[in-house]
Amino acid sequence: MRYGSGLVFDTRAGLIVTAAHLIGDPSSITAPDHGLTAHTADQVAFDARIDVALLRVKTRTLPALAWASLPFRIGDEVHVAGRSPKLDTDVSDRGWLAAIIFGGRNLLQLEIGFQIGESGAAILNRAGDVIGMARVIVVKDREILRPGLAAPASGVRPIIDAMIAERRGRPN
Repeated sequence: MRYGSGLVFDTRAGLIVTAAHLIGDPSSITAPDHGLTAHTADQVAFDARIDVALLRVKTRTLPALAWASLPFRIGDEVHVAGRSPKLDTDVSDRGWLAAIIFGGRNLLQLEIGFQIGESGAAILNRAGDVIGMARVIVVKDREILRPGLAAPASGVRPIIDAMIAERRGRPN
């Protein structure tokens, strides 16, 4: 069983975004909410290359997070909002944006590390808007916790939008 976090992308459609490496058996995905109600989820889209998965739950009451439209800067305060299976509780770590890494894959580096279960977690700015998604390096099915690396929302959001557009017209 794999543990991780995710974030509600679209309340009306029941869409949740998470890290693709967390999806072991796509026929048995469970997504607990913050009240620990377990929701059965179906895999809508999956891209292992960029480590993004899109899931759908039947409930349409989970609140979606807003995505930041303002740019961020090194030194900005950030929060990691996820779930720790080890502690059996929600976690919210606070830190600062330490670096913006440009290259083949743009990444945000936070001055805090991630806990087990925070892969796929939302990285939030002070206003509570999503600026990124936590990335944990995976080697041979084992998570390697590094100082917090995150995919910026500006890179994740277009991928999610493309996944949704590709799915339009297909049965659920």
